Amino acid sequence: MNLEQLKEILQHTRRQSPELSSLADAFDGFLELYLVRNQEHSNQKNFREKLRDSFRILWDTFDRAAASKGLSANEMSQHFANPSNFTPEQWQEIQTVKEDLQHLEIPKGSKRHNKQKKNVRI
Repeated sequence: MNLEQLKEILQHTRRQSPELSSLADAFDGFLELYLVRNQEHSNQKNFREKLRDSFRILWDTFDRAAASKGLSANEMSQHFANPSNFTPEQWQEIQTVKEDLQHLEIPKGSKRHNKQKKNVRI
């Protein structure tokens, strides 16, 4: 899956499921920052803070999106953790992104900080 395909999936999500639109927006915002994380930034500390804030917003939005579908965040996470819900190519891409995301520090004070210091759920 390339970036354009991912952006199309986000657009499709916005059109097909308005209640998940905010999740697609939060992911898109995080993705924009994440993709340039290795570039030189004039204020690296400020950039890392923005990236962490975007990450927190993404997961807070994930919690709300799960609730809008009548699921707990854990139930929705379990769906995304099951390889049988995806094609082999999609699953490999999810695993690649997951490995990359595990290197991000979860911001202190976020609901997930204590629960997920080592694991980022996708």
